[in-house]
Amino acid sequence: MNSKKGFAYFCRIPLWIYMLLVITFPMLYALNISFRKFSFALPGYDGKFIGLDNYLRVFTDVQFWNSLRITLIIIVITIPLQLVFGFLIASLLFKGLKGTRIFTSVILLPMTIAPIVVGLMSRLLLMDRFGLISYYLEHMGIYADKSILGTPFASLCAIILMDVWHWTSFLALIMLAGLQALPQEPYEAIKIDGGSKFQTTIYITLPLLLPIILTSVLLRIIDLFRIFDEILVLTGGGPGTSTESIEMFTYKVNFHNWDMGYGASVGIITFLIVLAGSLSVLGLLQRKTD
Repeated sequence: MNSKKGFAYFCRIPLWIYMLLVITFPMLYALNISFRKFSFALPGYDGKFIGLDNYLRVFTDVQFWNSLRITLIIIVITIPLQLVFGFLIASLLFKGLKGTRIFTSVILLPMTIAPIVVGLMSRLLLMDRFGLISYYLEHMGIYADKSILGTPFASLCAIILMDVWHWTSFLALIMLAGLQALPQEPYEAIKIDGGSKFQTTIYITLPLLLPIILTSVLLRIIDLFRIFDEILVLTGGGPGTSTESIEMFTYKVNFHNWDMGYGASVGIITFLIVLAGSLSVLGLLQRKTD
């Protein structure tokens, strides 16, 4: 028995080394330089310890709060849309209608495309004059005298719709697995009581799917706090800073301004925000499962 345990621990050594090199060391390094005036390029930023100055600077930085606001707007609008469309798609696939297998392949196709490719495709579709979407909107009299990606509201809507198209299939796949795992007894009971399809969905399906829904929300919150590739290619955070997500802001601080110490403090605070939100969702999930 002891030899089996020893062999099991031995097999875990590569995982521990991987976590140490890829997760633990970078986090400790970022935490260390977040308390320093550090840069690879700026003169005078020699790694001097400055305490909490970087963190205090974050809380008084208007651009940081703007990027956090943009990220939260994307989260608040995108996730409900993806949940609704994902549930509808999963419900259709669950019925097993004719041609479902082909339809499933088409639906799941977007989530297999790399984010930067999705951003590039969206940019080509929304280009002034030459983009397919821009062409039809112009002929319908919508944004005929304006650039879609040059308008703050329209460019933010483009990012939201792009993410909805890209990741709705992911939520649909999760919900489809949840629907297939639901017990049949409650459905038989409500059918005997004469419940309608709407009542079945509201009082049986959605409550039983709630843990799956909360898990999906948690995954998407974490993912949307990291949204970067699509925005970088589509708008670059513009016009101005109207589509600058928190990840885009962190990137600009680190690799445009080369202020590594301040960028590390922004990353640590973002991590704490995501951690707090994740723990809140996990707490709600635990109460629902209990």
